[in-house]
Amino acid sequence: MDEGQRQCLTFWLLDTMFALPITVVQEVLQDVRITPIPKTPDFLEGVMNLRGRIVPVVDLKKKFAMAHTPHTEDTAVVVVCIPFENRELLAGIRVDGVESVRSFAETALCPPPQMGVPVPLDFLEAILLEEDQVLLFLNIARIFTRSELRDVRRAEKGKDGGEADDPS
Repeated sequence: MDEGQRQCLTFWLLDTMFALPITVVQEVLQDVRITPIPKTPDFLEGVMNLRGRIVPVVDLKKKFAMAHTPHTEDTAVVVVCIPFENRELLAGIRVDGVESVRSFAETALCPPPQMGVPVPLDFLEAILLEEDQVLLFLNIARIFTRSELRDVRRAEKGKDGGEADDPS
């Protein structure tokens, strides 16, 4: 890849296209069985079995307070690495559909506007205007608070997310 290029996975939530750096994406899965976990935040859909590893799954539409829509054949789980406390948490993020892996020129990216986007500005790294649409570049490290990442870590370890059995 040329210097000055950013390679990203693009995906849809409702009618909005998002991008994540390919460096944080592990894989994309279709038709995933999710097991709900009691006493976890609303956006934490549950956990999945990824080749013997418990991986929490986050519903990004709930996290972004977007409208709920039923799952379709295009619904997917993007497995990502989230930096947290000097290590990486593996998590799945539920999306409405995966578009493609694409490269973008760094010079084409713009800072996010101060309003008019469907997610909190802190979650965005950049935007790109493309023909008749706007592409929103997410910063996976900014999407979750420390407390939420602790909940994700507890789910990854198989705990119920309750405070009573977490000594930290």
